[in-house]
Amino acid sequence: MISKKLTGYLLTIAPILMMAVWMGLWPSPDGVNPTYVEEIAAIQADDLAPYVMLLGMTSWITMLIALVFLNRSMNTGGSVASDIAGLGAIVALLAAAASAANLGVGIVSTDTDFRGSQELIAAVNDAGSYAFPVLLGATGIFTGLAIYLSKSLNIIIGIISIILGVVLVGSAVISYPELADDFYLNDVAFMLFTLTVVIMGVLTLRSKDEA
Repeated sequence: MISKKLTGYLLTIAPILMMAVWMGLWPSPDGVNPTYVEEIAAIQADDLAPYVMLLGMTSWITMLIALVFLNRSMNTGGSVASDIAGLGAIVALLAAAASAANLGVGIVSTDTDFRGSQELIAAVNDAGSYAFPVLLGATGIFTGLAIYLSKSLNIIIGIISIILGVVLVGSAVISYPELADDFYLNDVAFMLFTLTVVIMGVLTLRSKDEA
């Protein structure tokens, strides 16, 4: 069984590293509300993009795998909380698999030989942008429910995870209002969920059980 200490470290470090890469190193085009094609062009123009993308997405996938470990640690017994944690582990694993596929698309997009296929790559990426929030949001909902019902870690964190998960799932079908230039409610939910995962990691490290 994966130790709680390892799970806690992964939940704490991986999302922090991912956010640092996303906010500080990720190539982005100039201007407001760039299209996917413009984003792909900016990635292709940056020689470091493949390495930045690999670091950022690997950190993200590691975070999702850590959520699998967290849910599995709560999947002990025949309670409702245990069953929900089992579902959370499955959905988090699916989200990790989807992220790995997205990483492949991202690496392809950095290849300048595909300059003529920017529209196709953007279309694939756009399709993923609808599916991924559903998987990530469902992970947040199931993980939050498992934490709340099992009264493990902190029930307030469980409730926050549920709420953010609902917002993320809804972003696949609801057009949220723009809060700032190219910044929407689902972007806030994404950042807050990442922070929530970090708190889950800290609480896991501080928990007394070393199972």
